[in-house]
Amino acid sequence: MITALRVRLEDAAALQVATTQEIATDREQDRREARQTVQAVRDELEHLRFENDEAVAHAVQTSVDELNQLRVTVQMLRTELERLAADHADELQARDGAFRDERAQLTGTITALRDQLEEHRG
Repeated sequence: MITALRVRLEDAAALQVATTQEIATDREQDRREARQTVQAVRDELEHLRFENDEAVAHAVQTSVDELNQLRVTVQMLRTELERLAADHADELQARDGAFRDERAQLTGTITALRDQLEEHRG
């Protein structure tokens, strides 16, 4: 009976050792899986950060390009406006000169006609 108890005790001890080893193996497997999950999440986070940085850089470059294009357009419009203003000023000056010439000519004609009229009357 002592032998049977001893065998049972040894079997129980062996079962406990096996159970403990199984638990330790399960824990180690859980740790490995947790580490792999953490690494996968880190990799995905890094990938998302890279994509975000890339999208931000692209958006910034697009904005810079658009801003430069707008600056060029503004400069072209300013140049065109200055040219139109100069053309308008030249046209006004030419019209003013033509008006003065015509007025002087008409004044001369009026004076000549008056002189003729006075000669003819007188």
